[in-house]
Amino acid sequence: GYDNESQVSNTPTGNNFIDIAAGTSHSLALSGQITVLQPNGGNFLLIGTNYSIKWNSAFASGEVKLQYSTGNGQNWNDIAVVEDTGSYNWLVPDVVSGQCLVKISSITYPYENDTSDGTFEIFDSSFLLVQPNGTEAILKGSIYEIKWSSHLPPGDINISYSADNGNRWQHLTTTQDDGFYQWDVNSPVSNQYLLKIEDANGTDTNDVSDDCFAVYGCDRQMTGDLNADCSVDMVDLAMMGENWLKKSYTGLFYNQLDEDPNWNIQGQWAFGQPTGNGAIEWGNPDPNSGHTGTNVYGVNLNGDYDLAVGGPYCLTAGPFDCSSFSDIKLKFARWLNTDSPAYVANRIELSDDGSNWQLLWENSTEITDDSWQTVEYDISQAADGQPEVYIRWSYEILDNRAYPYSGWNIDDVELSGKP
Repeated sequence: GYDNESQVSNTPTGNNFIDIAAGTSHSLALSGQITVLQPNGGNFLLIGTNYSIKWNSAFASGEVKLQYSTGNGQNWNDIAVVEDTGSYNWLVPDVVSGQCLVKISSITYPYENDTSDGTFEIFDSSFLLVQPNGTEAILKGSIYEIKWSSHLPPGDINISYSADNGNRWQHLTTTQDDGFYQWDVNSPVSNQYLLKIEDANGTDTNDVSDDCFAVYGCDRQMTGDLNADCSVDMVDLAMMGENWLKKSYTGLFYNQLDEDPNWNIQGQWAFGQPTGNGAIEWGNPDPNSGHTGTNVYGVNLNGDYDLAVGGPYCLTAGPFDCSSFSDIKLKFARWLNTDSPAYVANRIELSDDGSNWQLLWENSTEITDDSWQTVEYDISQAADGQPEVYIRWSYEILDNRAYPYSGWNIDDVELSGKP
Protein backbone atom coordinates (compact mmCIF):
# COMPACT_ATOMS: atom_id res chain seq x y z
CA GLY A 1 0.00 0.00 0.00
CA TYR A 2 0.82 3.62 -0.26
CA ASP A 3 1.28 6.10 2.61
CA ASN A 4 -0.03 9.46 1.43
CA GLU A 5 0.15 11.16 4.82
CA SER A 6 2.40 14.19 5.08
CA GLN A 7 2.85 17.21 7.33
CA VAL A 8 2.86 19.45 4.25
CA SER A 9 -0.25 20.35 2.29
CA ASN A 10 -0.05 19.87 -1.46
CA THR A 11 -2.10 23.00 -1.95
CA PRO A 12 0.35 25.60 -3.30
CA THR A 13 0.50 29.15 -2.00
CA GLY A 14 3.28 31.02 -3.73
CA ASN A 15 6.56 29.20 -3.18
CA ASN A 16 5.87 28.21 0.40
CA PHE A 17 4.57 24.69 -0.19
CA ILE A 18 5.88 21.56 -1.84
CA ASP A 19 3.78 19.18 -3.92
CA ILE A 20 4.10 15.64 -2.52
CA ALA A 21 3.34 12.90 -5.08
CA ALA A 22 1.20 9.94 -4.17
CA GLY A 23 3.04 6.77 -3.31
CA THR A 24 5.71 8.48 -1.25
CA SER A 25 6.08 9.01 2.49
CA HIS A 26 7.40 12.37 3.79
CA SER A 27 7.50 14.31 7.04
CA LEU A 28 8.51 17.87 6.08
CA ALA A 29 8.10 20.91 8.35
CA LEU A 30 8.28 24.48 7.12
CA SER A 31 10.58 26.93 8.88
CA GLY A 32 10.95 30.69 9.02
CA GLN A 33 7.39 31.36 7.91
CA ILE A 34 6.67 33.57 10.99
CA THR A 35 9.16 36.10 12.42
CA VAL A 36 8.61 38.23 15.53
CA LEU A 37 9.58 41.85 14.83
CA GLN A 38 8.66 43.46 18.14
CA PRO A 39 9.11 43.11 21.05
CA ASN A 40 12.28 41.28 20.06
CA GLY A 41 14.52 41.94 23.07
CA GLY A 42 15.64 44.97 25.06
CA ASN A 43 12.23 46.67 24.97
CA PHE A 44 10.57 48.39 27.95
CA LEU A 45 6.79 48.05 28.18
CA LEU A 46 4.79 50.08 30.70
CA ILE A 47 1.97 48.29 32.52
CA GLY A 48 -1.48 49.44 31.38
CA THR A 49 -0.34 50.93 28.07
CA ASN A 50 -1.07 49.65 24.57
CA TYR A 51 1.85 48.09 22.73
CA SER A 52 1.85 47.02 19.07
CA ILE A 53 3.11 43.44 18.66
CA LYS A 54 4.42 43.04 15.10
CA TRP A 55 5.50 40.07 13.02
CA ASN A 56 6.16 38.94 9.46
CA SER A 57 4.23 35.97 8.05
CA ALA A 58 4.59 34.08 4.76
CA PHE A 59 1.04 32.76 4.99
CA ALA A 60 -1.60 34.43 2.84
CA SER A 61 -4.41 33.95 5.33
CA GLY A 62 -5.38 32.22 8.52
CA GLU A 63 -5.00 32.92 12.21
CA VAL A 64 -2.13 33.13 14.66
CA LYS A 65 -1.92 32.57 18.39
CA LEU A 66 -0.16 35.22 20.49
CA GLN A 67 1.39 34.30 23.84
CA TYR A 68 3.76 35.89 26.35
CA SER A 69 6.10 34.53 29.02
CA THR A 70 7.35 36.32 32.16
CA GLY A 71 9.84 33.56 32.94
CA ASN A 72 12.10 33.50 29.88
CA GLY A 73 9.98 30.82 28.18
CA GLN A 74 9.42 28.57 31.18
CA ASN A 75 5.69 29.30 31.12
CA TRP A 76 3.34 30.80 28.54
CA ASN A 77 0.18 32.87 28.88
CA ASP A 78 -2.33 33.33 26.07
CA ILE A 79 -2.84 36.82 24.68
CA ALA A 80 -5.28 36.22 21.82
CA VAL A 81 -5.99 34.30 18.62
CA VAL A 82 -6.21 36.84 15.79
CA GLU A 83 -6.13 37.16 12.04
CA ASP A 84 -2.65 36.86 10.59
CA THR A 85 -2.38 40.57 9.72
CA GLY A 86 1.14 41.23 11.05
CA SER A 87 0.23 43.36 14.05
CA TYR A 88 -1.84 43.33 17.23
CA ASN A 89 -2.51 46.09 19.76
CA TRP A 90 -1.69 44.50 23.17
CA LEU A 91 -2.77 45.93 26.52
CA VAL A 92 0.36 45.30 28.61
CA PRO A 93 -0.62 43.21 31.65
CA ASP A 94 -0.16 44.15 35.29
CA VAL A 95 2.92 42.03 35.94
CA VAL A 96 6.47 43.20 36.57
CA SER A 97 9.29 41.15 35.03
CA GLY A 98 12.56 41.61 33.18
CA GLN A 99 12.42 38.11 31.65
CA CYS A 100 9.56 38.51 29.18
CA LEU A 101 9.15 36.94 25.71
CA VAL A 102 6.43 36.92 23.05
CA LYS A 103 5.61 33.85 20.92
CA ILE A 104 3.52 33.80 17.73
CA SER A 105 2.24 30.48 16.34
CA SER A 106 0.21 29.60 13.24
CA ILE A 107 -3.16 28.05 14.04
CA THR A 108 -3.22 26.10 10.77
CA TYR A 109 0.40 24.97 11.10
CA PRO A 110 1.10 25.11 14.86
CA TYR A 111 4.68 23.91 14.39
CA GLU A 112 5.26 27.21 12.58
CA ASN A 113 6.09 29.77 15.33
CA ASP A 114 8.68 32.29 16.43
CA THR A 115 9.75 33.75 19.76
CA SER A 116 11.40 37.05 20.68
CA ASP A 117 15.16 36.80 20.14
CA GLY A 118 15.83 38.31 23.58
CA THR A 119 13.95 39.18 26.75
CA PHE A 120 12.18 42.50 27.32
CA GLU A 121 10.97 44.24 30.48
CA ILE A 122 7.47 45.00 31.74
CA PHE A 123 7.62 47.71 34.40
CA ASP A 124 5.14 49.69 36.49
CA SER A 125 6.51 53.22 36.05
CA SER A 126 7.89 55.37 33.26
CA PHE A 127 10.72 56.14 35.69
CA LEU A 128 13.15 53.82 37.40
CA LEU A 129 15.25 55.51 40.10
CA VAL A 130 18.65 53.81 40.04
CA GLN A 131 20.44 55.71 42.83
CA PRO A 132 20.05 56.61 45.61
CA ASN A 133 17.57 53.76 45.99
CA GLY A 134 18.06 52.83 49.64
CA THR A 135 20.85 52.07 52.19
CA GLU A 136 23.37 54.53 50.65
CA ALA A 137 25.37 56.83 52.96
CA ILE A 138 26.13 60.24 51.41
CA LEU A 139 28.49 62.81 52.91
CA LYS A 140 26.93 66.22 53.55
CA GLY A 141 28.83 68.80 51.50
CA SER A 142 29.76 66.33 48.77
CA ILE A 143 28.58 66.09 45.14
CA TYR A 144 26.45 63.00 44.56
CA GLU A 145 25.26 61.75 41.16
CA ILE A 146 21.54 60.93 41.08
CA LYS A 147 20.77 58.36 38.36
CA TRP A 148 17.54 57.13 36.81
CA SER A 149 16.20 55.50 33.65
CA SER A 150 13.27 57.05 31.80
CA HIS A 151 10.95 55.98 29.01
CA LEU A 152 9.10 59.28 28.66
CA PRO A 153 9.24 61.57 25.63
CA PRO A 154 12.01 64.21 25.86
CA GLY A 155 11.33 66.83 28.52
CA ASP A 156 12.06 67.87 32.11
CA ILE A 157 11.66 66.12 35.44
CA ASN A 158 11.25 67.34 39.01
CA ILE A 159 13.53 65.96 41.74
CA SER A 160 12.51 66.20 45.41
CA TYR A 161 13.84 64.78 48.67
CA SER A 162 12.41 63.98 52.07
CA ALA A 163 14.54 63.86 55.22
CA ASP A 164 11.77 62.23 57.28
CA ASN A 165 10.77 59.09 55.35
CA GLY A 166 8.27 60.86 53.10
CA ASN A 167 6.31 62.92 55.63
CA ARG A 168 7.47 66.19 54.07
CA TRP A 169 9.01 66.78 50.63
CA GLN A 170 11.46 69.52 49.61
CA HIS A 171 11.86 70.45 45.91
CA LEU A 172 15.48 70.04 44.85
CA THR A 173 15.50 70.96 41.15
CA THR A 174 13.79 70.78 37.77
CA THR A 175 16.22 69.37 35.24
CA GLN A 176 16.47 67.74 31.82
CA ASP A 177 15.35 64.11 31.71
CA ASP A 178 18.79 62.81 30.68
CA GLY A 179 19.27 60.17 33.35
CA PHE A 180 21.58 61.90 35.82
CA TYR A 181 21.94 65.00 38.04
CA GLN A 182 24.87 66.23 40.15
CA TRP A 183 23.42 66.89 43.63
CA ASP A 184 25.29 69.37 45.84
CA VAL A 185 24.34 67.76 49.15
CA ASN A 186 23.82 70.53 51.70
CA SER A 187 20.60 69.27 53.26
CA PRO A 188 20.18 68.20 56.92
CA VAL A 189 21.87 65.17 58.41
CA SER A 190 19.37 62.28 58.66
CA ASN A 191 19.12 58.53 58.07
CA GLN A 192 15.51 58.82 56.87
CA TYR A 193 16.07 60.21 53.36
CA LEU A 194 13.99 59.35 50.30
CA LEU A 195 14.39 60.76 46.78
CA LYS A 196 11.54 61.22 44.29
CA ILE A 197 11.67 61.86 40.54
CA GLU A 198 8.52 62.82 38.65
CA ASP A 199 7.44 64.02 35.24
CA ALA A 200 7.46 67.83 35.13
CA ASN A 201 4.66 67.79 32.55
CA GLY A 202 2.06 66.80 35.12
CA THR A 203 1.41 63.19 34.09
CA ASP A 204 1.61 61.98 37.73
CA THR A 205 4.40 59.58 36.72
CA ASN A 206 7.08 59.16 39.39
CA ASP A 207 9.40 56.81 41.23
CA VAL A 208 10.66 56.95 44.82
CA SER A 209 13.65 55.33 46.51
CA ASP A 210 12.78 51.78 47.53
CA ASP A 211 14.21 52.34 51.02
CA CYS A 212 15.71 55.11 53.14
CA PHE A 213 19.29 56.30 52.73
CA ALA A 214 21.46 58.51 54.94
CA VAL A 215 23.10 61.92 54.69
CA TYR A 216 25.84 62.14 57.29
CA GLY A 217 28.21 64.86 58.52
CA CYS A 218 31.76 64.94 59.80
CA ASP A 219 32.74 64.20 63.39
CA ARG A 220 32.10 67.33 65.44
CA GLN A 221 35.04 66.46 67.70
CA MET A 222 37.43 66.94 64.78
CA THR A 223 37.92 70.61 65.62
CA GLY A 224 40.79 71.10 63.16
CA ASP A 225 38.56 70.25 60.19
CA LEU A 226 37.77 73.87 59.35
CA ASN A 227 36.41 73.24 55.84
CA ALA A 228 34.21 70.26 56.92
CA ASP A 229 35.66 67.70 54.50
CA CYS A 230 36.11 65.10 57.28
CA SER A 231 39.89 65.40 57.29
CA VAL A 232 42.55 67.76 58.63
CA ASP A 233 44.92 68.69 55.82
CA MET A 234 46.88 71.60 54.29
CA VAL A 235 43.68 73.43 53.37
CA ASP A 236 42.71 73.54 57.05
CA LEU A 237 46.21 74.76 57.99
CA ALA A 238 45.91 77.59 55.46
CA MET A 239 42.56 78.57 56.96
CA MET A 240 44.11 78.56 60.43
CA GLY A 241 46.80 80.93 59.17
CA GLU A 242 44.20 83.25 57.66
CA ASN A 243 42.27 83.35 60.92
CA TRP A 244 45.46 84.18 62.84
CA LEU A 245 46.29 87.03 60.47
CA LYS A 246 42.79 88.43 60.83
CA LYS A 247 43.43 89.06 64.51
CA SER A 248 45.74 91.95 63.60
CA TYR A 249 43.36 93.36 60.94
CA THR A 250 43.15 97.17 61.08
CA GLY A 251 40.75 97.87 58.21
CA LEU A 252 37.52 99.83 58.21
CA PHE A 253 35.93 97.72 60.96
CA TYR A 254 36.59 94.35 62.57
CA ASN A 255 34.99 92.92 65.70
CA GLN A 256 35.60 89.38 66.94
CA LEU A 257 32.71 89.80 69.38
CA ASP A 258 34.86 88.77 72.32
CA GLU A 259 33.04 91.51 74.25
CA ASP A 260 29.47 92.71 73.83
CA PRO A 261 29.34 95.72 71.44
CA ASN A 262 25.78 96.41 72.66
CA TRP A 263 24.14 96.25 69.25
CA ASN A 264 20.37 96.57 69.18
CA ILE A 265 18.55 93.21 69.54
CA GLN A 266 14.92 92.03 69.27
CA GLY A 267 13.11 88.75 69.80
CA GLN A 268 15.39 85.90 70.86
CA TRP A 269 18.63 87.54 69.71
CA ALA A 270 21.28 87.48 72.48
CA PHE A 271 25.02 87.95 73.02
CA GLY A 272 27.08 85.27 74.76
CA GLN A 273 28.38 81.74 74.42
CA PRO A 274 26.19 79.28 72.51
CA THR A 275 25.57 75.98 74.29
CA GLY A 276 25.58 73.51 71.39
CA ASN A 277 21.86 72.80 71.87
CA GLY A 278 18.90 72.83 69.50
CA ALA A 279 18.03 70.61 66.54
CA ILE A 280 15.62 68.56 68.63
CA GLU A 281 13.99 67.40 65.38
CA TRP A 282 15.30 69.51 62.49
CA GLY A 283 18.62 70.81 61.24
CA ASN A 284 21.85 70.92 63.24
CA PRO A 285 22.49 72.27 66.75
CA ASP A 286 24.18 75.55 67.59
CA PRO A 287 27.98 75.63 68.01
CA ASN A 288 29.38 75.55 71.53
CA SER A 289 31.69 78.53 70.97
CA GLY A 290 32.37 81.30 68.52
CA HIS A 291 34.22 81.08 65.21
CA THR A 292 37.07 82.75 67.09
CA GLY A 293 36.83 83.12 70.84
CA THR A 294 33.86 82.17 72.95
CA ASN A 295 30.98 84.55 72.22
CA VAL A 296 28.57 85.18 69.37
CA TYR A 297 25.37 86.98 68.58
CA GLY A 298 22.72 84.30 68.12
CA VAL A 299 19.02 83.48 68.21
CA ASN A 300 18.29 81.56 71.43
CA LEU A 301 21.76 80.54 72.50
CA ASN A 302 20.25 77.58 74.38
CA GLY A 303 18.33 75.88 71.55
CA ASP A 304 15.78 76.30 68.77
CA TYR A 305 13.83 79.46 67.95
CA ASP A 306 10.18 79.84 69.07
CA LEU A 307 7.51 79.04 66.49
CA ALA A 308 4.95 81.78 67.22
CA VAL A 309 4.22 83.69 64.01
CA GLY A 310 5.86 87.10 64.20
CA GLY A 311 8.78 89.34 63.36
CA PRO A 312 11.00 90.30 61.74
CA TYR A 313 13.24 90.25 64.80
CA CYS A 314 16.51 92.06 64.15
CA LEU A 315 20.12 92.35 65.30
CA THR A 316 21.19 95.84 64.18
CA ALA A 317 24.82 97.01 64.05
CA GLY A 318 26.05 100.54 63.40
CA PRO A 319 26.29 103.24 62.41
CA PHE A 320 29.64 102.76 60.67
CA ASP A 321 31.41 105.72 59.08
CA CYS A 322 32.19 104.70 55.50
CA SER A 323 32.50 108.22 54.11
CA SER A 324 36.19 107.78 53.21
CA PHE A 325 35.95 104.30 51.71
CA SER A 326 34.88 102.66 48.45
CA ASP A 327 34.45 99.06 47.21
CA ILE A 328 33.17 98.17 50.67
CA LYS A 329 32.58 94.54 51.55
CA LEU A 330 30.85 92.89 54.50
CA LYS A 331 32.35 89.66 55.80
CA PHE A 332 31.39 87.55 58.81
CA ALA A 333 31.26 84.00 60.15
CA ARG A 334 27.84 82.34 60.03
CA TRP A 335 26.35 79.21 61.60
CA LEU A 336 22.70 79.17 60.51
CA ASN A 337 19.93 76.57 60.65
CA THR A 338 16.48 77.52 59.41
CA ASP A 339 13.32 76.19 57.80
CA SER A 340 12.58 76.96 54.13
CA PRO A 341 11.53 80.54 53.24
CA ALA A 342 7.83 79.71 52.92
CA TYR A 343 7.85 79.19 56.69
CA VAL A 344 10.79 81.19 58.11
CA ALA A 345 12.51 84.14 56.39
CA ASN A 346 16.10 85.15 57.22
CA ARG A 347 17.51 88.39 55.83
CA ILE A 348 20.48 90.74 55.81
CA GLU A 349 19.65 94.40 55.11
CA LEU A 350 21.50 97.72 54.83
CA SER A 351 20.53 101.30 55.59
CA ASP A 352 22.19 104.72 55.42
CA ASP A 353 19.77 106.28 57.91
CA GLY A 354 18.57 103.47 60.18
CA SER A 355 15.01 103.75 58.88
CA ASN A 356 14.95 102.80 55.18
CA TRP A 357 16.39 99.39 54.42
CA GLN A 358 17.75 97.68 51.31
CA LEU A 359 17.70 93.90 51.04
CA LEU A 360 21.19 92.40 50.71
CA TRP A 361 20.41 88.68 51.15
CA GLU A 362 17.61 86.31 52.15
CA ASN A 363 17.41 82.54 52.30
CA SER A 364 16.00 80.83 49.22
CA THR A 365 15.87 77.34 50.75
CA GLU A 366 16.28 75.46 54.01
CA ILE A 367 19.75 76.00 55.53
CA THR A 368 21.45 73.51 57.85
CA ASP A 369 24.99 74.62 58.67
CA ASP A 370 26.92 72.16 60.82
CA SER A 371 30.11 74.23 60.91
CA TRP A 372 31.15 77.87 60.71
CA GLN A 373 30.75 79.35 57.21
CA THR A 374 32.67 82.50 56.23
CA VAL A 375 30.47 84.59 53.94
CA GLU A 376 31.23 87.84 52.13
CA TYR A 377 28.97 90.36 50.38
CA ASP A 378 29.67 93.36 48.20
CA ILE A 379 27.83 96.30 49.81
CA SER A 380 29.54 99.06 47.83
CA GLN A 381 26.35 100.22 46.10
CA ALA A 382 24.71 101.05 49.42
CA ALA A 383 27.72 101.86 51.63
CA ASP A 384 30.44 103.60 49.57
CA GLY A 385 31.03 107.14 50.80
CA GLN A 386 28.19 107.02 53.33
CA PRO A 387 28.80 108.66 56.72
CA GLU A 388 26.34 106.29 58.41
CA VAL A 389 25.86 102.66 57.45
CA TYR A 390 23.66 100.26 59.42
CA ILE A 391 23.59 96.48 59.02
CA ARG A 392 20.90 94.20 60.36
CA TRP A 393 20.35 90.44 60.46
CA SER A 394 16.78 89.23 60.99
CA TYR A 395 14.49 86.21 61.21
CA GLU A 396 10.71 86.13 60.77
CA ILE A 397 8.26 83.28 61.50
CA LEU A 398 5.77 83.35 58.60
CA ASP A 399 3.63 80.26 59.12
CA ASN A 400 2.43 78.32 62.16
CA ARG A 401 3.48 75.12 60.37
CA ALA A 402 7.15 76.11 60.60
CA TYR A 403 9.61 73.61 62.07
CA PRO A 404 12.00 74.50 64.92
CA TYR A 405 15.65 75.04 63.99
CA SER A 406 18.58 76.49 65.94
CA GLY A 407 18.65 79.78 63.98
CA TRP A 408 21.35 82.43 63.49
CA ASN A 409 24.86 82.50 65.04
CA ILE A 410 27.18 85.35 63.96
CA ASP A 411 30.83 86.06 64.76
CA ASP A 412 33.88 87.98 63.45
CA VAL A 413 32.09 90.83 61.66
CA GLU A 414 34.33 92.72 59.27
CA LEU A 415 33.95 95.73 56.96
CA SER A 416 36.72 96.36 54.44
CA GLY A 417 37.17 98.94 51.73
CA LYS A 418 39.59 101.09 49.77
CA PRO A 419 40.48 104.46 51.37
